[in-house]
Amino acid sequence: MSAMGWLRRKKRKNPSAAEHGRPTATATGEGSGSEPDAAERNAETDRLYAYHAATKHTYASVHGSGWSLDWKNQPNPFRRYDGAPRTELPPPAPLPKLPASACMSGLADEADHAWPERALPLISSLLHHSMAVSAWKQVLGTDVRYSLRVNPSSGNLHPTETWLALRGFTDVEDGLYHYDVRAHALEQRRAGDAANALAALSGLPPLERGALIVLGSIFWRESWKYRARAYRYCLHDMGHAAASVALAARGLGLGSRAHGHFPDQALEAAMALTGGDERPLLLLDLTDGRVADAEQSEPAAALGAPAGTPNVLSEHILEWPLIDGMHHSTLVDGGACPQPLATPDARDEHADPAEPIELPPAIGCDTPLDEVVRSRRSALDYLTDGRATLSEFASILHEATRHQRADMLGTLDGGAPRRLVSLYCYVHRVDDLPPGCYRYLPVSHALLPVRLGNVQDAAAGLSLGQELAGHAIAAFSMIADLERGAAAFGNRAYRYAHIEAGMIGQGLYLAATARGIQSTGIGAFYDEDVQRWLGLAGRERQVIYHHSIGKAALDPRLIDSDQPVEARDEH
Repeated sequence: MSAMGWLRRKKRKNPSAAEHGRPTATATGEGSGSEPDAAERNAETDRLYAYHAATKHTYASVHGSGWSLDWKNQPNPFRRYDGAPRTELPPPAPLPKLPASACMSGLADEADHAWPERALPLISSLLHHSMAVSAWKQVLGTDVRYSLRVNPSSGNLHPTETWLALRGFTDVEDGLYHYDVRAHALEQRRAGDAANALAALSGLPPLERGALIVLGSIFWRESWKYRARAYRYCLHDMGHAAASVALAARGLGLGSRAHGHFPDQALEAAMALTGGDERPLLLLDLTDGRVADAEQSEPAAALGAPAGTPNVLSEHILEWPLIDGMHHSTLVDGGACPQPLATPDARDEHADPAEPIELPPAIGCDTPLDEVVRSRRSALDYLTDGRATLSEFASILHEATRHQRADMLGTLDGGAPRRLVSLYCYVHRVDDLPPGCYRYLPVSHALLPVRLGNVQDAAAGLSLGQELAGHAIAAFSMIADLERGAAAFGNRAYRYAHIEAGMIGQGLYLAATARGIQSTGIGAFYDEDVQRWLGLAGRERQVIYHHSIGKAALDPRLIDSDQPVEARDEH
């Protein structure tokens, strides 16, 4: 079936809901007796291209939709499980004073340390430096307050939820725990050997002591504002969060391996998420290689009954069948993760390639990791006189494109990553580098010229007319090779490409912050205009994320709020 044919089939089921997000009884693609099994559905990659095309921004879709936000129905940004046993986390153990740039460059390294027998101080530090609230802001002259977190999120809506499967510690019972971000506490959802239950589902060896982290997403938190396009942003945020956790783990001497390939519905059932509003999207293995002896290990303890009731996020939840249908098409039943194809040399993809410009070697800086991750912010605009040296820019590019080991990159056992995402740079004000658009080549650490000259208006115009992309020191387009991804992973590639882009985005945030430069992710852009401007024909390579770095202009409307967290409204 063609891409448009698939879309028409979905729209006939409930066209008004698909286009406008009105309440529907069931998720698109669920419960039909004629539905193919997961493997067949995942292989129908017209679904991937259809969703991507249907959620592209155009001038008409942005300015003529008549869409307005229902502020009274804004989702609660904090999930909790009322009635679940709680473990208050102790004050976080301090991170070693390691430079952030060294930790970023070493994300793929093996663990330096093993998990201690008493884990809660380390877990507290891990979450404090990766997923916790980092600050509260208040709109000047009002009582409107909101939280900022260590991990960035589109619209500060935070669809990502954090789960920990813990085993073998003396100060916390084995089980599956949900992280209550607002209270910085763990809620035990299931007792028992959840770590090995999840490891077995994901094809990991049994572990003696350690932690698995599962990152889930509540799509409604994003679709409340961004409608059918929200699935993209949830996946970006997943990449932000994965890189955030991996970097905090690296600072604590732990390794991190990202697993995106697992049997979705079995994992949902083990986590007691079946029928709920959250979907697991990524599993992070932080077990430092301490695997159990299969012949001597005891049988895994049965998981206890689910405890606690999730709080209601909104009075009315609007379903988006395009999101539900796209996610449903990415489900798999498990098995080994396919190996991605080797990344082609970027110079081979151009009929008349320009000569690459070699960049100076990356030079680390001394700003400690804990300061960088807790002070990271998203700039609302940039000063127009901000500049970076060529060495700073080259170092930011290098550090932003280092990743933890991941099955989707083919790097679980080491080796060069097989990337799905290319980084294009709109350079405005970098010393000793002519303004223009370049493609970054991470293997050779070089820039391939695409267009030379002043590209400030182009960067801003392509980014939905947002001036910060032109005011920035540099802006970025991330281009996904969807054809190569779909050939390896099927529709699952849509997840993997956006997660990889989010990892790069988090790298840009932190590598820039370490050097006194700010950053902002930009999820909104005129998709087809970007394609044409960059000279990308066909559907194979598509823009999926924009970003920017610069010297932030302070927003006089916002002030720091010192009101205790416990006294705050939740919306």
